[in-house]
Amino acid sequence: MMGNTGQGAGRAGEAEATVKVRLMAILAEHAPANPKAFPIPEGCTLAELIQLLGLREDQVMFAFVNGHMATLKTRIPDKALVSLCPYICGG
Repeated sequence: MMGNTGQGAGRAGEAEATVKVRLMAILAEHAPANPKAFPIPEGCTLAELIQLLGLREDQVMFAFVNGHMATLKTRIPDKALVSLCPYICGG
């Protein structure tokens, strides 16, 4: 698994956007250094953001962008609020 630098990872020569990231429950251990202003490449998808955070796609059960359910292909706009929820097990 990719380490969490908390830096974001803009692609060379591309504009950046900034998002607010909320990681619920066990995913919180992957929170970036500044979750209120996490830099992402402009046009970043949810799948790319998950990777930037050092997570695997199979760790995320639900994702919301600005309060709306999102898919891995959802493009994240500048200043968006992204919430990621893990799978929950019970017994």
